[in-house]
Amino acid sequence: MKWWENLCNKCGICCLKKKVIDGNCIIDKNSPCQYLDIESNRCLVYEKRFILCRECRKMTIFHALFSSYLPDDCGYVVFFRKGGFLKIFTKILTKYREEG
Repeated sequence: MKWWENLCNKCGICCLKKKVIDGNCIIDKNSPCQYLDIESNRCLVYEKRFILCRECRKMTIFHALFSSYLPDDCGYVVFFRKGGFLKIFTKILTKYREEG
């Protein structure tokens, strides 16, 4: 889904190594995934990432809503936690009502 992938603002946090210690997610900013281009924050094997990298996880609505490691300016966080989807839904609903 292109619209879903376009929510990503390429911060690269998803592609950093993570550990859970005492219930807290710790991000090692010095250990990016081997497939992350650290200059562009883009995956070098994006189309095959789930096949080539066993640690790669698909971003889901659940992650966007509840993952504590995602920064406040993450595109998925902004969209789902900060009300971005409400703005789009309201716009679509308004247009639908006007047309019909």
